Amino acid sequence: MPLRADSPALRNLFRLASLFTFLAVVGGSVVAATESGAACPTWPGCFPGQIAPGWDLNPIIEFTH
Repeated sequence: MPLRADSPALRNLFRLASLFTFLAVVGGSVVAATESGAACPTWPGCFPGQIAPGWDLNPIIEFTH
């Protein structure tokens, strides 16, 4: 069943996509403002041998972004 251009489901999908895009931009701004971009040197995970970062703020900001 194709969605019509004026359907509420399509409108909600666009609102959800806009919200996630906004949150990604805000998250990137927080990473840049706190200089957390290099807090997790490896991928995936934060440090070799561990997936999640420790309890330092900058690695947590980078990891969640």
